[in-house]
Amino acid sequence: YEQLIYRSFPYDCTITNPDGSWKPESTKLGGTAQVVYERGKGICEGRSKLLKLVTNNDVIKLPCYIVDGKFGKDGHVWNEFITDDGRVIVYDLSTHLKCSFDGFEQRYPQYHNIVHEVPVERALKINKY
Repeated sequence: YEQLIYRSFPYDCTITNPDGSWKPESTKLGGTAQVVYERGKGICEGRSKLLKLVTNNDVIKLPCYIVDGKFGKDGHVWNEFITDDGRVIVYDLSTHLKCSFDGFEQRYPQYHNIVHEVPVERALKINKY
């Protein structure tokens, strides 16, 4: 599913100014799953929301959560999945990072100020782990 989202809905680099700062209309241009789907590209927030919709449904049933925080100095959004055996996998479509949640923040300090959609401990309980 990640390859489907990654290849079908590329990151939209047209929404930043030449100095790297965000254009004010950036969230309108790719911050929602619907806009990413309709335009075929978007920013981290919209792509993460679309990945959640594709995987966390009645057919696929792969628990997926949105994570908000910072990557370096910029705001950023990525996903966390709960596997069948109760492992938490961090997945970032923008940086191609896929790793275990265990020790994530120590191994990847560029990700910080992290706010989980659902705290990991609660997500594990919701999914009966």
